[in-house]
Amino acid sequence: MSAVGEAVRLPNWEMALSAFMQENQWRTFKWGEWDCILFATAAAKVITGEDRGADYRGRYSDQKGARQALRDIGKGTLLRTVDANFVRKPVGNAQRGDLVWRDGCVGICLGSTAAFLTDDKLLEIAGAPRLGNFLLLPRRFWQKAWAV
Repeated sequence: MSAVGEAVRLPNWEMALSAFMQENQWRTFKWGEWDCILFATAAAKVITGEDRGADYRGRYSDQKGARQALRDIGKGTLLRTVDANFVRKPVGNAQRGDLVWRDGCVGICLGSTAAFLTDDKLLEIAGAPRLGNFLLLPRRFWQKAWAV
C-alpha cells in the first residue's frame, strides 16, 4: 500500500464504482487474490486510480499467509496497515466509496450500506442481505471508516 492520504477521486468515479460492484458481485473470496482488503483496494483504485493493494496481491494464499504479509510488508495487522494507508474518519462521515470496518473485515461504503467480501467464517450477520457474494451491512454495524 502507498503513503497515507486522501486521494483525488476520478471523474465519473460513481459510475465506475457501480460498474465495478456489478461486475464483481459473483466473484468468490480467495485469499491473496480477492479477499476483503484486496476487494476494498481494488474498489478504491476504480475511484482514484491509485492501487494501494498492489504490494499484497498474489503474496499469500491463506489466512496465515495474509497475517505474515501484514507483518512483512504492512504494519503488523490489517487495522494498523489500513490506518497507515488511508485517513481515518468518523463512521458517521463515511461517504460512498470510503473504506469501512466490521469485526476485522474491510468493506466499501455504498451510501447507507456497505459491501463486505468475506468467507462466511470471518464475518456473518444473521439475516443480512447480500448483493451476490457481498454481505451488505447498514451503517449501524460499521466500527471504523477511512476516506478514499
